[in-house]
Amino acid sequence: MGWADESDLTLVLARLNPDRPASKAGQDGLTPYQARGDDFARRLNRDARVSTRILVTGQTGVGKSSELHRFVQEPHGHDWVVHADLEVGQHPDHLGMTGVILNLLRACWRSPPDYGPLEVLESSFESSSSSAVDLREAIRDRVLTHLLDVFEARKSADERTATLRLAGRREKIDLTNRAAAIERILKEAASTPWLDDAVNSDSAVRDQCGRLLIEVLDHFRRARSKRRRWIFVIDHLDRVRVPTVAEDILVRSSRIWKSIDATIVMTAPRECTIGESREAVESFWGKPIMLYPAPIPESPKGAIPGIFRRVVAGAGMQEVIDDTCVRLLARSSGGFLRTYVQLLAQAAKEANFRSSERIELRDAQFAVHEAERSYQDLSGDEVDRLGQILTDQAGLAKGASLLRPPIGLIVALDSNGEQELRAHPLADRALERRWLLRHPN
Repeated sequence: MGWADESDLTLVLARLNPDRPASKAGQDGLTPYQARGDDFARRLNRDARVSTRILVTGQTGVGKSSELHRFVQEPHGHDWVVHADLEVGQHPDHLGMTGVILNLLRACWRSPPDYGPLEVLESSFESSSSSAVDLREAIRDRVLTHLLDVFEARKSADERTATLRLAGRREKIDLTNRAAAIERILKEAASTPWLDDAVNSDSAVRDQCGRLLIEVLDHFRRARSKRRRWIFVIDHLDRVRVPTVAEDILVRSSRIWKSIDATIVMTAPRECTIGESREAVESFWGKPIMLYPAPIPESPKGAIPGIFRRVVAGAGMQEVIDDTCVRLLARSSGGFLRTYVQLLAQAAKEANFRSSERIELRDAQFAVHEAERSYQDLSGDEVDRLGQILTDQAGLAKGASLLRPPIGLIVALDSNGEQELRAHPLADRALERRWLLRHPN
């Protein structure tokens, strides 16, 4: 493989996608999943067996979505596992608890359980058939009726269409295909901003949607009594940056979470697990499982942790990049696998631009310098705060903004397994420039 041919570059970039979680299934357009080698996966698997509410936290880009994707792809016996990505269709900041419930309903309906032959039939369905298909149709009709009621839809005279009002806009729904109608309603409703709802924990829409979700889970569970439980995996709640929205979902909606008979595995904003929010969140959810950045080479000539080599091999790049480049990119990533994938992709593009057969040191350095540009966005006050936190090892609450991209402050584990604070390697130049500005002599 050489970089002069753009088809080779396209093939590699398809295996270096920082915008989607890594996958064990080897799908095109997804970075192949690589085991981290720490105990995070074992802790998550254990907690999912013994707990009903589990929070997963860690800084942006550390690999939470990839680990949750890995968890979903693994076999779970008789359990039903439903994966809801809150970032599909709407930024999580605009959801509120109503939006979360609608996304759960949509994910549940889009990936229905394989309940096989019907074993228990709800008498309320008024059906004499015992086929699983008929049961699903009965549940479908019941869900559709509820959704039309919740969103106060107006049916046409012939009842072939219905019009919903969502966030001030009208949506016309074709009711002749009921399965497609449910998907359309849930899609439109789940992508509707529910910010006004985030300040009202007694919202009628929220409560009705919550009851509908509970009813759907119950109907599917009764359809196959051998199934043990539901496991909801909810990703990208950690992208919420509006404190009131995060508090609404994690704290004020505890009554709704308690009523859902399922195991909930959900990402949480790092800021909600530190400072003033910590006690309220942990009193209901328990202590979160923390995912730390991967260990990086300790020096410019230090040993390269295996995960960085495995990512290179998974992209088919092991023959075109040497250890010097891998080590530089690994160190510069700060242990954030998304950043490492971005740096690898940028270095590959630069090698292709030069029509080089290999990724050379200059390509890796170019990728690092490009990444450092984002740190120009750090204000002087933020750089000063970063320096103070590192000097005093002060509390994280004062540096919450530095935990988000562009990440200035890293919460990592040292060689003894103790938590430590350190500057992101890409922020080193910003710290150096600030120090020289304050100490010109």
